[in-house]
Amino acid sequence: MTVLAAREIYRSNRVALIAGTFAAITPIFVWDAHFATSDMGLLLWTALAFYLATVAANRPSLKIYVLGGLVVGLAIATKFNGALVGTSFIAASVIGAARGRVSWQVATRLLIIAGVLSLVGFGLASPYSIEHLGETVEAFAFETRHVSGGHFGFDLDAVGWQYTKGIYQLAAAFPFSFGFALYAAVLAGLVAAIRVSSWRQTLLLLAFPAAYMAATTSWIFVPLRYYMPIFPMLLIAAAVGLDRLIGGEGTRKRVGMTALGLVVAYTLVFTVTSTWRFTEDTRVTAARWLEDELPAQSHLVYLQPRFQISYMPDPDRPDVQTRRMGVQGIRAARSFASTAAGDGLLVTSGLTYHRYYRQGRPEWQGIWDAVRKRSGELRTRSYVRHVVPQ
Repeated sequence: MTVLAAREIYRSNRVALIAGTFAAITPIFVWDAHFATSDMGLLLWTALAFYLATVAANRPSLKIYVLGGLVVGLAIATKFNGALVGTSFIAASVIGAARGRVSWQVATRLLIIAGVLSLVGFGLASPYSIEHLGETVEAFAFETRHVSGGHFGFDLDAVGWQYTKGIYQLAAAFPFSFGFALYAAVLAGLVAAIRVSSWRQTLLLLAFPAAYMAATTSWIFVPLRYYMPIFPMLLIAAAVGLDRLIGGEGTRKRVGMTALGLVVAYTLVFTVTSTWRFTEDTRVTAARWLEDELPAQSHLVYLQPRFQISYMPDPDRPDVQTRRMGVQGIRAARSFASTAAGDGLLVTSGLTYHRYYRQGRPEWQGIWDAVRKRSGELRTRSYVRHVVPQ
């Protein structure tokens, strides 16, 4: 979809090839494909809708707007924020009318048809959302409160300048999601694309990313995967920037080819090495270890975030006692440990540890320092024999 959209906008096979190469090796695309998150489905439908919008801008027709509307509906059925890709069709309608491909009246009618068909596509993909409309509205309201209120450990409620709306995405989320080399190419490419593109190309390329960023940067819930739908457009911009160098002569062309090679090589290595970490789920590995290695009559204390939910299954061992608690209740583990027979094991995770440290609350940090170092208050008792990170 990235290749096809790039070719529609810039009429260049080289821009399309570079953008497609980047899309194939973008780290976060590979990571989330590995986990098969719903965001990968959203990425597919928004990328397809964006491509259809580029076709609509160049060759507007009833057929392409009908198909585009249905695809936007599939994006909405996957995740509510997929509706924002509809801005690409608004841009396409403006461009088609401005170029005289259709009249403004026809462009408006086509856009309305696409909007209606997006509701049809949504209903076809998720019919129960229509049948139980009240619950759908409640679900939407819940998600709106969720992204605005935060999700402990995955939000901007943390200490540091980088945890500021808008800055976080540009200074933290995007560099890690793309890898530094590809992100540098994206930033340079955006400048180049805006500089060399016509207003029609710029509008078509950036209408959806601008609307999407305006929405998502107003949230404090900031998982990296939420930003993937706009990445194909940013990768096309990166390709435009490198294409300008490669299309030059002499030193300029050599610089462009070298930059392209370095970006591809670095990104490929970063993607492969980082994805390699996901070949074994640490929670599964930890569960297997507990199953096989725990001494008889052991007891476990699962130390979890404030939601007091453990993603670790209990060992299938009738002789093992388990308890779950939030970090604030760690002192209560003393009575459980002192009355339980056998060895004690405190089970937690590095992610949980860092979540609490990001909050910057001294009382939580003090507890975690005691756990990590087995010092202070915990050292006076022998119930913590091991601290095993997931």
